[in-house]
Amino acid sequence: MIKMSIRALSVVALLVLAALTGGIALRESAVSQRVTIAAGPDEGEAYALATAIAEVTERHYPRLAVEVVETSGSGQNMRLLEEGRVELATVQADARMGPSARMIAVLYPDVFQLIVREDSGIEMVADLEGKRIALPPQAGGQFSTFWFLAEHYDLDPAGLQAVPMSPASASWALIDGAVDATFRVRAAGNPAILEMIEDVSARLIPIGQASAMQLKRPALQPGTIPRGSYRGFPALPESDLPTVAVQRLLIARGSLDDDIADMLTRVLFERRRELMNLTSLAGFITPPNLGGGTYIPVHPGAQRFYDRDRPSFIQENAEPIALLVTLAALMISGLFQLGSRRRKRRIDLYNKEVLDLGVGIDQSTSLDDVHRCRERLFELAAGVVDDAEVGLISPEGFNFFWFTWSMVNGRLEKTESTLEASAGASSPTATEERS
Repeated sequence: MIKMSIRALSVVALLVLAALTGGIALRESAVSQRVTIAAGPDEGEAYALATAIAEVTERHYPRLAVEVVETSGSGQNMRLLEEGRVELATVQADARMGPSARMIAVLYPDVFQLIVREDSGIEMVADLEGKRIALPPQAGGQFSTFWFLAEHYDLDPAGLQAVPMSPASASWALIDGAVDATFRVRAAGNPAILEMIEDVSARLIPIGQASAMQLKRPALQPGTIPRGSYRGFPALPESDLPTVAVQRLLIARGSLDDDIADMLTRVLFERRRELMNLTSLAGFITPPNLGGGTYIPVHPGAQRFYDRDRPSFIQENAEPIALLVTLAALMISGLFQLGSRRRKRRIDLYNKEVLDLGVGIDQSTSLDDVHRCRERLFELAAGVVDDAEVGLISPEGFNFFWFTWSMVNGRLEKTESTLEASAGASSPTATEERS
């Protein structure tokens, strides 16, 4: 019995293992395309939003697998993108962009946040000299952003005791009093900053002159940390705090398949509610603004989505085109009328000369006059035929001329016969015959 039980368990285990293996293989075969997003530290908003994008994308496009990888920040993300090791990345708009970067969407605004201990004596950016500051890792964009800020405020690097460390280490250092301040470029209300502030008596310092910094880095904008972003009562900050904002972007390699870029962009805008159920930051996603200081070309696949509702050239310019068509029709009609009048005038001149010849024929008293009229009559006929061949005379005009010409020619033949008869009657031979 025991042997039978062991054998049965072994069979069940093998069946379960086969089912799991088959399921994994089936899923692997169902996935036809993969992309990777470099998303920054796992405690950051960009990582959370990228994870939400991956989940919702795979939910609606199961054949597309989206992997989110943790990095140190924008600087590393950009390097991975340029090296072709990832297809997408989240980066600060003021980061140094490589030639492969193509815009997918603007994700949300990050703001400069200078958090100081209550007992640090720091009231403004200029007070940082001589203080100990925990900075983000050097590989990230926040590190270079701080030194840009310090340069703008003309702070002496030698007078700053700035130490790069991980966000978690920086939080512990501030709590333990090992540093007086820390600098972050994160969305207002960042959970990691909130957790740090809850464990230490801290304040946020205003950072002004955003418009002046924008002259040096156009991607920067004036920003605000709203009152109560980190504590409702007593409010922290106590009032809306001026600072500097920079947009967080989702960018892709230019070589990313257009269809994949289109799918991802559709998820960002058509599945926004699902994304917001996972992270509220999805509510800030907007289309690219080429005038926003980044000047990164939009990926063709994303542009295809943005252009979906854009009217065609004809729709967009319907009224001017209708006006042009009307004017063109009037001009063509006028030209036809002008041409018709010219053809009518031309045939009228021919007909007039034919009729004049008819009058001359009626008044002719000699065969020589008749013969001259006949010669001219046939010259006019030849001219009309030539003009009709090149379109100078309409078919109706030609028929009208031919009717007139035939009538006059008949009169000519009758007059010619009469004159020939008269000439024959008065000749000497005819007189002798009568005698």
